[in-house]
Amino acid sequence: MTVNRCLLHHRRQRRAAKARSEVRPAEPGRSEFGADELEAVRQALGRLDEDELGPLVLRYFCDLNATRIGEILSLPAATVRGRLRKARLKLAEMLGAKDENDAGG
Repeated sequence: MTVNRCLLHHRRQRRAAKARSEVRPAEPGRSEFGADELEAVRQALGRLDEDELGPLVLRYFCDLNATRIGEILSLPAATVRGRLRKARLKLAEMLGAKDENDAGG
């Protein structure tokens, strides 16, 4: 039930963001991103599998730890951490981030 509520909340936020013509100003102390970057992140999140998106939403939108997410999803915490890692790597790939290994030459 919590997962569904978080996913529904995320979908509502995504729809509302598309409806707005401008991006809210960043909070003090946070870096500012342009509308293009935010839209790229929204699209990338929309392309994740539900097995990846659920833990990601619970972790970063609901601020839950892997143990609590595991309890909600009936998964071991290690599985949750693995899915979070996979989702972050997939997002980085979709957004064109460089692998740390490539940075060293």
